[in-house]
Amino acid sequence: MLRSLVSRSRTLVKAGALIARQNPIAVTSVRAYSVADDYLASNKELLKMIQEGTSDGYELREFLTEMQGDDYVPGSEEVSNLMRACRKLNDYGLAIRVLEAVKFKCGTDTVLWNNLQAAIQPTLTELGIASLEQMGYDKPELYYPEPDDVHNYDSKGRSLD
Repeated sequence: MLRSLVSRSRTLVKAGALIARQNPIAVTSVRAYSVADDYLASNKELLKMIQEGTSDGYELREFLTEMQGDDYVPGSEEVSNLMRACRKLNDYGLAIRVLEAVKFKCGTDTVLWNNLQAAIQPTLTELGIASLEQMGYDKPELYYPEPDDVHNYDSKGRSLD
């Protein structure tokens, strides 16, 4: 019994020495990544393709998908360039999809969306593209207020919408 106790204590001492000698794990590389830089670089490539006339609807949709995946709200210049590209391709549906995607990227920040819309409105007017509010796309088509929802009514029963 004493022999097994002594042998186990020797094993524990050796294991403790091994653990103490181990080197800590070191960081071997650090990656610097910026979503805005990637977006701006791909935006420049897209603008170059638009100006050369080599872009098509697939590339614009691919760019739109990448924009939706990134944590970046495009500026008025980028949206105006996308509108011009959609007009050059004569794809009105894609232009509306771009507007919807940008509005979705703005989220609940209505001030940001209103400022962006005011900035791109001259471009939309120039290209003959209606805004989402002009087409009635700012509200769902088949929306009915929930009759049991008491949160959208004041104390006298009047709707707050």
